[in-house]
Amino acid sequence: MSSFFLGVPFSDIENKVPRIDLITTREDESLAIAAGMVLAGGNPLVFMQDSGIGNSLDVITSLLIPYKIDVEILIGHRDTPEHHKVMGENSKKILKLVGYESVSYC
Repeated sequence: MSSFFLGVPFSDIENKVPRIDLITTREDESLAIAAGMVLAGGNPLVFMQDSGIGNSLDVITSLLIPYKIDVEILIGHRDTPEHHKVMGENSKKILKLVGYESVSYC
């Protein structure tokens, strides 16, 4: 079980995690902080909307995957309003394509 919860809040996040320990301004920032926590022996969970996957891909593909840093990600799914639709429909495919599996969806 995760011991620290951080990320970019989305609707109903307070019902998805036991508490929010740190709110960040961007999803990549959340993942970088969480990577440091894992290296220090922590067990963080990063939460974000699926629209934040685009902001996260560089950290996932250049830090987490190559250095085998396992950060658990909780993704809130959205496909409306329209500007969330593309990532909402494709976030699972994108993460599968890059090979990142420590993800759950709500």
